[in-house]
Amino acid sequence: MPDSLSSGGQRPGNLNSDRRINVTDALLLVTPLTRPLQLPCMTAAANTQILDVNGDDGFDLTDAVHLLNFLFLGGSAPASGRECVRIESCPDACDS
Repeated sequence: MPDSLSSGGQRPGNLNSDRRINVTDALLLVTPLTRPLQLPCMTAAANTQILDVNGDDGFDLTDAVHLLNFLFLGGSAPASGRECVRIESCPDACDS
């Protein structure tokens, strides 16, 4: 496994790994509920860390609602924060 996938920086809720959180990420959070989506990390546990925006240790529609509330209504930030966090088996998707 390449070193870049061993422990990469990820922003919780940044599903498309474009280094920012926006409405595209919220819409992508709904996609895995209805059809398969290529997720950025190599394990289900690692992807759940990115998908679990509301911090309830799972992934469902409430995570998309939480992110939309944060983006448009001044709601609380993703439960894991707004900064990059190191997640095992994920590529680095944060600014240096």
